Amino acid sequence: MCKIYISNNPSSIRNHELGTRHKENVTKRLATMRKENAAKDKEHKETANALVQIEAVRLFFLIKHVILSVKVHRFICISLERLLENLNVLLMNII
Repeated sequence: MCKIYISNNPSSIRNHELGTRHKENVTKRLATMRKENAAKDKEHKETANALVQIEAVRLFFLIKHVILSVKVHRFICISLERLLENLNVLLMNII
């Protein structure tokens, strides 16, 4: 935290840690860490929201595709039924 040189003995370390300069550095570092964590949390929430939006759009288009597929399937079935009816009529006229 503090970029200073102190002797590696208990009294020097204790004296430094009790000083105002060290306490201010600790306070600044903790404030910076809180801001960084808040920014990371915000970024994670934004990413999660973006993923939820992407998933919602994906589901929307999936449902739209399924509905369209069902409509196309119905159209094909109805067209085949009409074709079979017309073939039946033609066969009846031939026989």
